[in-house]
Amino acid sequence: AGDTIFVMIVSSTSVWLFAVLPVYIWIVHSVPHGSAKLIFFIVTIYSSVSAALLYWRYQQETWRNALIMK
Repeated sequence: AGDTIFVMIVSSTSVWLFAVLPVYIWIVHSVPHGSAKLIFFIVTIYSSVSAALLYWRYQQETWRNALIMK
C-alpha cells in the first residue's frame, strides 16, 4: 500500500523499454516478415519482466514497513 514509488518506476521504465522503444524500432525499420511473432514476443517479455520485478519486490516485504500517513 505504501510502496507506490517502486511500482511507478518499474511500470514506467518497462513500458519505455519493452513497448515504446521496440515499436519505434519496428516502425522505423518496418519489419515485413514475422511482425506478429515479434510483437507477441515483445509483449510477452514486457509482461514477464514487469511481473517478475513486482513479485520480487512483494517477496522482499519492504512494503509492509512503508509509512503511509502520520
